[in-house]
Amino acid sequence: MSFTLSRARVKAIGIAAVALLTLASALFIGARGALAGHPQAAKAAPPPVLSAGSRDDSVTLTAQHLSAVDAAQVAQGTPYSGPAHNVNRRLPARSNVKHNSAPAPTGPATSLNVSPNAPTPLGTFQGQAQTNLVPSDMGLAAGGGYIVQAVNASIAVYNTNGALQSGWPKTPQSLFGLSSSEFMYDPRVLFDSISGHFFVLFDDDNDTAGHLSSTYYLAVSATANPTGTWYRYAFSVGENLTNANAAFADFPIAGIDAQGFYFSGNRFYFTANGGGFADSFVASTGLAALEKNLTTQINYTIFNNLTTATGKAFSVAPATSFGYPRAEPLISTDLAGCTTDPCTTYYVWAISYPTNTTAPGPRLSWVQITGPAYSLNIPLADQPGTGGAGSIDSGDARVASLPSFRANSLYFTIGTAINNGTQTVAAVEWANLAIVLDTGNAACGAVPNRCVDITSAYAKEYGSVWYNGSTHAFDPSVAITSDGDMVMAYSVSSLTTRPVTIIFARRSTSNLGDTQIVPGSQSLAFWSFGRWGDYSAVALDSTTCSSAGCFRLWDSAMYVRSNGTWGTTISSELYNVLIP
Repeated sequence: MSFTLSRARVKAIGIAAVALLTLASALFIGARGALAGHPQAAKAAPPPVLSAGSRDDSVTLTAQHLSAVDAAQVAQGTPYSGPAHNVNRRLPARSNVKHNSAPAPTGPATSLNVSPNAPTPLGTFQGQAQTNLVPSDMGLAAGGGYIVQAVNASIAVYNTNGALQSGWPKTPQSLFGLSSSEFMYDPRVLFDSISGHFFVLFDDDNDTAGHLSSTYYLAVSATANPTGTWYRYAFSVGENLTNANAAFADFPIAGIDAQGFYFSGNRFYFTANGGGFADSFVASTGLAALEKNLTTQINYTIFNNLTTATGKAFSVAPATSFGYPRAEPLISTDLAGCTTDPCTTYYVWAISYPTNTTAPGPRLSWVQITGPAYSLNIPLADQPGTGGAGSIDSGDARVASLPSFRANSLYFTIGTAINNGTQTVAAVEWANLAIVLDTGNAACGAVPNRCVDITSAYAKEYGSVWYNGSTHAFDPSVAITSDGDMVMAYSVSSLTTRPVTIIFARRSTSNLGDTQIVPGSQSLAFWSFGRWGDYSAVALDSTTCSSAGCFRLWDSAMYVRSNGTWGTTISSELYNVLIP
């Protein structure tokens, strides 16, 4: 494995690797060793903004209030038990894409070191397992001494010792009081660290004859204890639902800041235009009303048909924001518009005044920037066994897992591809963008800083993790502490290595990092369904440390059980900020 890192004002360096050795027992051990480093060019100054835009034409809608429910009164549910169903990963059509393999890394071999400041592993336990929906997807959040994990399509609550709480798991259909026939998938889970509430979001596409609809269902815990009362809401997110051009929402991504709750998605036609890509959207609503279960009307605003200088946007991801940002940042790659591979185009967005549901509503702005290169053509990953070459779908370059925003730094991960000198392999990439906002304008009235626009963004630092030979890395996610310490989770597999979860950790005070194998996360059988994970999850939890000045990060990812179905592991790492 090799790691590359670029930082403004810091010369790029390499990171030491963990060499993975397969044992007869199908477990892994790690042997640290020096590998060749492949530096990227350091950035001397932020690149110019290529294009920009703003809009205040959001549409105001009313959420359906489904009343509160005591989780103890919701029966422990049997997850979806119909025929095995592969939940599609839908992409926009692209034309005129020139396929050039990502360039081979260059640079002299370098003797590398492992950071002594990696977090302390605290243990792993088994999460939820296959529900006949493939793949697993992964929503995860922690707080108040609890962990909430949502998968396709089930929800579970654990304490921080890994004990499943009584009456869980539950199906999303049972939690929201819906028919068991509703098709619910693509879960997301958040925790509001300021006020102490969990958020669980599921997509529901009902395409039964004569009834084309698309709804996001949201449950908000009344307190930091998710075993108690939940408030429930339904947001209509489809489009043109009364005519032949009806489109449903796919691949929801959720975000939160001190003011608002945000959700986005991509729309695809039910039947028109061959079921192709229609548009993408982002919506927002006030946070306080959701957390108080107000019986008054709850409005939300939605920006439809998100477009940029190159055309339609795709998978615009809001962030989990900490503190009190003046605007909520969002990030997207250019899967719909890029005409070269690798691509270097990113779109960085901002929503301000999310609580305003009357005209002119919130403000949405965006900038187009050049950032770290990523591939639009990621190879299929290998695994041991018959037909193992190219048998795992390693995903694409969309921002699939939840970004994290703190102290003017937006962290996110994507999949990419790198030529390792032998072959082109799937790799994972992370980036930290600086967000620059203006001082506001009069679009939302005379109150200063109410309607701010994003005016610039640039990559302060970024890095990629890739392996030699036939080893692939894919399905990344990331979370950040208040000190800027980072944990990234991803999966690794090869022709001789069954899929396993890896943690890469790096302190903000160090230019080095460390990798760890998550115990118990190595797959035990051949994965025959192709699609892997779709997205993993890393969640920050600052409420369960035994002493002041520490941060606990939880990660959740997919593996293959001995019977060939998917399972999940949940593990945690502890950062002590008192150690430099």
